[in-house]
Amino acid sequence: MALHPEQLLTFAAVARSGSLTAAARERHLSQPSVSSQLKLLASSVGEPLLIRHRLGMRLTPAGEALLPHAQALGRALEGARLFAAELQGLQRGTLRVVASNTLAAHVLPRALAAFHARHPAVTLNIQTANTHGAVRALLAGETDLALIEGRRSPHRGHTGQRDRP
Repeated sequence: MALHPEQLLTFAAVARSGSLTAAARERHLSQPSVSSQLKLLASSVGEPLLIRHRLGMRLTPAGEALLPHAQALGRALEGARLFAAELQGLQRGTLRVVASNTLAAHVLPRALAAFHARHPAVTLNIQTANTHGAVRALLAGETDLALIEGRRSPHRGHTGQRDRP
């Protein structure tokens, strides 16, 4: 039995609207595509899910039993979409920052206060390290942002040698 998310979402739209045409509009599908998805879903379930009547569509007992699951899928997907949008908009999440000792002491406090004022739901994870440690953490994927003093050549190995101006 293969249940496909799109079929369940379409089924929930038909149940909500009571109409194939309205569900097709809501899901941005053609009416034949909605009908096809419903037939495939009913075949997978092994029972009819909807019955046509003069005012539209009505759920069968199997459709009534399946509907909460289809609705839960829709809520879960919407929750995932909102979560992704919040992360992209810096509305929540975690920002990991490693800063060299001098920057962490003198520059970072004011910058982080301003960032936190604009994005209060973002958790800040701050660590201090020397320049080599900050760059190593960034390259290892252990931090999202490394703030260092001076410049570091991308071609230099991790020897701890200082860059020359």
